[in-house]
Amino acid sequence: MSKTGSFFDFEIDEGDDDEGIFATISARKLNDIVDVYPGRNLQIFTSGAEFAVTSKPVTPANIQIDPQTSHGASSIEVQDVDGSTIFVDRHGKSLLSFLYSFNEDAYTTDDRSVLASHLINQPVDIALLAGTASDDANWLFIVNSDGSATILNTLRSQDINGFTSWNTAGQIKSVCVVDDQLFMTVEREVNGVDKLYIERWDFDYRMDCSIKSLVDVGTGEIDGLDHLEQETVTVVTRQGFSDAYENYVIGSQPVAGGSIILDLNDSFSLVTYEVGLPFVPTIKPMPLNTNIGSGQNQMRLKKIVRMNVRVYESYGIHIDGIPVPVRSFGEAGVTTSPLAGGSIIPKTGIIEDVYDINGWGREVVPTITCPDPTPMHIQMIEYEIEGN
Repeated sequence: MSKTGSFFDFEIDEGDDDEGIFATISARKLNDIVDVYPGRNLQIFTSGAEFAVTSKPVTPANIQIDPQTSHGASSIEVQDVDGSTIFVDRHGKSLLSFLYSFNEDAYTTDDRSVLASHLINQPVDIALLAGTASDDANWLFIVNSDGSATILNTLRSQDINGFTSWNTAGQIKSVCVVDDQLFMTVEREVNGVDKLYIERWDFDYRMDCSIKSLVDVGTGEIDGLDHLEQETVTVVTRQGFSDAYENYVIGSQPVAGGSIILDLNDSFSLVTYEVGLPFVPTIKPMPLNTNIGSGQNQMRLKKIVRMNVRVYESYGIHIDGIPVPVRSFGEAGVTTSPLAGGSIIPKTGIIEDVYDINGWGREVVPTITCPDPTPMHIQMIEYEIEGN
């Protein structure tokens, strides 16, 4: 460890309290030090075990390193989440929480990914986005070696641990957080050439590698798309006057010369657009388990006869590939849009009596998707089940 206030001075010299520290961890095997983190105690993560410096203050004369657990950490920087230190185990398949236990009078580890270890595949990078304007929980982004990402949405005080697998049309290489903004480097094949992009994660965008701006409806041209040359992109627009907007998803079209041309309604003065590469969010719940009859019926035949789904400002939702009727109508007496067919008003409330079409089975669960880049916020799902 370096001298106090001098990060690169490792000289031991006279062994004064503020000088560098050289100590050997006494263990039964040789462990490579992976990371050192200043938590409740100075925590030391190695390739074969976890240690803590229990002496206070830490000086060259009184340093004491005690073993805590023996899982071993992967060579990735650890992250502090709600007072617990999160690290990837040495096998690259589990996400462990390193936390002090008063009952044990020592640090213990808890497997955060016990139900989602299949989503973690030899991580190469990790970053934490602590809370957002729309969510109190923390977002832990894990970049896997296969170019995919795994996202942990966690709030330790409420025992919330939700994992999501994230795949894009490219290879995610690294991730970092700067001033509450998350950035990723993504390698994409565009126009036959592999290019490395720096992309910022944003809750207000619904497509990958996308841009958003205002366009003049006189020409309908959207430029600034050189980074997506020869790629087929999707366009989402909000058309309308200053006090009334209409939401539309325009079909896909290829980018040529760094721009595309849209056929817009000349009667509208403002058009906000987002152009990018679409992806399909997919939600597949865990297998259903109820206590119908004697005991649990997770392994028994069952059938979903009705579903009720509570949503917030959502539309374009499909259940088992079938579009869900979520269109809302305005108040009586309100004139309809002059555009053909009018626009879709996002629905907030309960979508009632959505029936499953899979019939009887042991693992009958619906798959919820949103093929178009439209808002989808699922807050609650209620099932009515028949079982034998």
